[in-house]
Amino acid sequence: MAQTQTATETGKAPYQRKIILINPKFQLRIAFYVGSWLIALSFIYPLVVYSLFDYFVQYAQMDPMGPSVKSLLETRQSVLTLMVATQAAFVALSFSISLFLAHRIAGPVYRTRKHLKMVTAGDLTQEIHLRKYDHFLDLADDFNGMLRSLRLRHDNCAGHIDQAMALTTDPKVKEQLQAALSSLRSK
Repeated sequence: MAQTQTATETGKAPYQRKIILINPKFQLRIAFYVGSWLIALSFIYPLVVYSLFDYFVQYAQMDPMGPSVKSLLETRQSVLTLMVATQAAFVALSFSISLFLAHRIAGPVYRTRKHLKMVTAGDLTQEIHLRKYDHFLDLADDFNGMLRSLRLRHDNCAGHIDQAMALTTDPKVKEQLQAALSSLRSK
């Protein structure tokens, strides 16, 4: 509740990330991969248009009543310039969108790795909370279910050890049970 109040006071969502490049190597690799394919594919359109204008120029040169070759060449240059500018803007926009989508993947992966390290260290209290539009929400739900299951098993084991300690009178056994209980309860 305190986290929600703090987030509300600052005007930000409780799980809003401030870092855009959470995993720069992964995110940039995805964006460059998408961008490089778009750049490669973007060369096709200007080449087709250039070829079409060459075709028109050839026929315009053969037909004395046809359009002027000079105007066709000027139009070709204008169209190609416009296409290159449009394609460059499209590639830049696609690169930005790729970074954004990679962020929606890298964020949950980063959070999951962080929480896995916490579980490895013995902390079973921290569940993963992802943003509504992040990818892998089902993975976070599964992880949180696993944590609840581990906590339940952990608490059951501690309860059984407590019961066994109450039933035994042997000091050596109590000492071993106490050591097991301490090991379970330590982080």
